[in-house]
Amino acid sequence: MAWTGDVIADINDFLRNRYDMSDVQSLRTYQNPVLERIRKVKSAKDLYAYATGKGVTHTIQTGVGMNATARTEAGDFPYPQPSEFKQLTIREVQYAATTGITYEEQQEAKTSQAAVANLVDIKLKDLKDDLRFRLNRAFQGDGTGRLARIAPGATGTLSGTVYTEMVIPVDNTDANFGWADVSLLVTGMPVDCHKPSMSNWINKFTGGVITGIDTSVSPPTVTVSLAAARGPNGNPVNTLVADNDELFLAGSLVFRSNSGVTWADMTSAGSGHINECRGLINIVDDGNTTWATAGCGSYFGADYFGLDRTAYPMLQAKVTNAFDPGTGTPASWDLEDIFDAVAAVDYGTGGGKVNALYCHPTMQRAIARKAFTSNNTTVIMDDRKTTPGYTTQKIDVGGRLVDIVPMWGLPPYSIYGVCEADLVLYMPEDINFVNPYTGSKGNSQVFFGSPGERNLTFEAWIRWVGQLYARRCDNMFRIDGLRNDE
Repeated sequence: MAWTGDVIADINDFLRNRYDMSDVQSLRTYQNPVLERIRKVKSAKDLYAYATGKGVTHTIQTGVGMNATARTEAGDFPYPQPSEFKQLTIREVQYAATTGITYEEQQEAKTSQAAVANLVDIKLKDLKDDLRFRLNRAFQGDGTGRLARIAPGATGTLSGTVYTEMVIPVDNTDANFGWADVSLLVTGMPVDCHKPSMSNWINKFTGGVITGIDTSVSPPTVTVSLAAARGPNGNPVNTLVADNDELFLAGSLVFRSNSGVTWADMTSAGSGHINECRGLINIVDDGNTTWATAGCGSYFGADYFGLDRTAYPMLQAKVTNAFDPGTGTPASWDLEDIFDAVAAVDYGTGGGKVNALYCHPTMQRAIARKAFTSNNTTVIMDDRKTTPGYTTQKIDVGGRLVDIVPMWGLPPYSIYGVCEADLVLYMPEDINFVNPYTGSKGNSQVFFGSPGERNLTFEAWIRWVGQLYARRCDNMFRIDGLRNDE
C-alpha cells in the first residue's frame, strides 16, 4: 500500500498485512507462568473441550468405590461400589485492554511511514503490558479481585458535596488478608470499593484511580482520585469509605439494579456478579476457609463452580495455616514440611503427583536457601530455564525433581503444591483484537473510530476469554504462614 498520510488507514493496513501478529496473540507474550505451564502440559483437545455457549459444562468423577478387601479361598468377591459423577458449570469470563490514538498523535505521525510504525509499536506494547498484568492478577488471585482492606480514618477532598479525592488508610496483614497493606497496589491502578459480606455486599464507589501511595505512615495510605468515579446508582461519590470496606480491581464486581431505584446488594458467594477467574487461591482450597475465618482463604467458601466441595473429597486440597493465631506471625519450617505434603499426594488416593511448587519469589528464594543447606540441594538447569522465558529451579523430592515456579501475585508466606495435569484452561478463542461495538474479531480493522462522546479519536481493544479450573483438587496442597526470611 502506498503512503497516503491517512494515519489510521495506514496503521490498519500495516497491522493487517505486515505486522507480526503472533507477538500479540501468543500467550507467551503475557509472561504468565500459569498459562505458560498449562499450555505446555495440556493438549488442544483438553484446552477446547466441552465448549457450550458462554461457558463449559464439565462432568467430573466425585467418588471412587473402595472395593479391595481380603478374601478367603471360597469366599465371595466384594460387591462393587458405584462411581459418582457430577457436573461443574464453568462460567466464562473476559478481560479486555484498550489503547487509543488521539487527533494530536495522528497529526504527529503524518510525517512519515516510520512514524506510523513507531506509533503502532508503542500502542501495542501498552495493550500487551496492560492485559498481561491483569491476567497475572486474575490467575494468581482468589477469584474476587480484592486488593486491600480499609482502616478507620479515611479523609477526602470535597467539591460542594462531592468527593474528588480520598486518602484511604489500609491495615490488611498477610495473616488476615493474604497480602499485607499496599503490596498489591500500584500507582495508576483503577480501583473500585465495596463493603464485602458473606451475604449482602454494598457498593461504595467504582472507577477510582490510585494517584499516590504513602508507606511512611502507619497504617499506609492510598490516595484515590474520584474525578470520574461513581457511587451507588451511578451518582457522584458523596460518602467516605469506612473501616472494613475493601479495594478491588476495577470491574471485578457488578451490582444489579433493584427496581430501578437502588443498586441491589450482592448475594451468595457463587452467583454471577463476580467477573473474575477463580484463580489459584480458590482452586487450591478445601472449602473450609473464608475471609471471615482466615484471610488466606477463598471468599467462595465451599462453592466450587456450583458444587459443595466439602461434600466431595476429590474437590478438596489439603490446606494448612501455620500463622500464629494470636499474633499473625509466620512460622519457622524446614523442607520436611514440604516433602511430607508432597508425599501425602504421591501416596494418596488421588492418583496424581505434585510436579510444581507455586510461590512468591521471596518464598522461592527461601526454599532454595533451605535446600542448599540440606542434603537435598536444588538443581539448576544448564540454561537456567525449565519453561520458555523463566528462570526457575527444581528441588529433589523423594528422588524426583519438582519445579519451583515464582509468581509475584501469590501471597508471600504461602506455598502451593500443584499437580498441573489436573489444571484445565478453558479458552474458546485465542487472544485477539475485537471491536466491542460491532462484534467483529481479528485484525481487519484494529483501530476504529470511537463512538459517542469517548475522548479518544480512534481506539483498539484486545481481549482474553476463558476460565481456569481443576478436574480435581485433592492432588494439590496449600501451606500458608511460612517464614520467607530464613
